[in-house]
Amino acid sequence: LFPYTTLFRSNVTSGDAGNTTNTNVVYNNVVGGLRGDYSIVLQHDGKGKDFSVNAVERIIQFGKQYGFTFKRLELNSPTAPHRILN
Repeated sequence: LFPYTTLFRSNVTSGDAGNTTNTNVVYNNVVGGLRGDYSIVLQHDGKGKDFSVNAVERIIQFGKQYGFTFKRLELNSPTAPHRILN
C-alpha cells in the first residue's frame, strides 16, 4: 500500500514476535501500552500468528469502551517516538 521508503514507528508492541504465543499476553501487551494521545501498534499477522490476530477483536472492544478511535495509517499520519527498553 505504501512506497517502500515509508516508515511508521510504533510506540506499542504486541510482543508477538518474541517469546509469546498466547492471545491473552498479546492483548495485555497492547492495552497496557495504549496512550491517550495516539498509539501505533506493532502487531504481526503472518503464518503462525493466529494467536496475535485473535487478540485484535478484544483490543478494539477495549479501545472503544475507553474512548479510543481506530484509523488506518496514511502517508500524513503522525510518527510515534519509539520507547527503548534496555
